[in-house]
Amino acid sequence: MVKEVAIFTVLDGKHEEFEKAVGEAGHLLETSEGYISHSLNRGIEHENQYLLLVEWDSKEAHIKNFVETEKYNEWRGKIGHLIDGEATKVAHYKHV
Repeated sequence: MVKEVAIFTVLDGKHEEFEKAVGEAGHLLETSEGYISHSLNRGIEHENQYLLLVEWDSKEAHIKNFVETEKYNEWRGKIGHLIDGEATKVAHYKHV
């Protein structure tokens, strides 16, 4: 199992809309082969910053079954206008 970590900076005044959009778009992740779970977390020190944590069977499952599919484009279409540019950081981690 790997954990994908994505950090987003949300535009001022768009917090509720972003949280709702991620909730509504969750099915795009959930229906991807290799998906395990996800959670959205809002920053305490930086309220415009969000951390999306997604668990996948493997990094390859994330890339092949989500990023390289139309689901990813749909996901970006739902949240892209609410964030300041691309995700600040996207990385994959494994338990040691």
